[in-house]
Amino acid sequence: DPIELDRERGGYFFTNGDRIKKFMLSDDELIAILTAGEAISHLGVPFDETFQRLLDKMFTVSGRFRKGGKPPIIIKASPAIHSEKVDNIIKIASTCTHEKRSIDIRYKAHYTGTVTERTVDPYGLVFYEGVWILVGYCHLRKKIRSFALDRILDLKERWLYFEPQKDFNLEQHLSHS
Repeated sequence: DPIELDRERGGYFFTNGDRIKKFMLSDDELIAILTAGEAISHLGVPFDETFQRLLDKMFTVSGRFRKGGKPPIIIKASPAIHSEKVDNIIKIASTCTHEKRSIDIRYKAHYTGTVTERTVDPYGLVFYEGVWILVGYCHLRKKIRSFALDRILDLKERWLYFEPQKDFNLEQHLSHS
């Protein structure tokens, strides 16, 4: 439908009236969305806040499940280790994974406590038992490695682009773990 500028009101409007349709959700659809929100809440603050902003943009949740404060579904999962540092690492690592850009990390090994500096081509992020893990090609070790995000002491994004190994598949890699 055509829109016009109304300078008096300071914005645009639909010429033929309001054409934006509101979401009409069934109880099953609403429960599915609220269940997704419950699952996402375990992934950490960045994902939970983003999901809540998405819901706010999409529609106002009706009062059907507001009386009890939460959806009638509980998902038992270990909550993500939360810190501002890990939240920031998730944001940068997911952006670099999507854009296929390398990152530099300082990483503290679990068993030895040794700190090493590495360049990593990030292939994906995995949430497992409350811990976020970065899977990628480690230039120091010359192979695919996994890095717990809470053990990354420092992370810097690079403007060095990479091509993932042609035969690498994240799901297959995780099935061997």
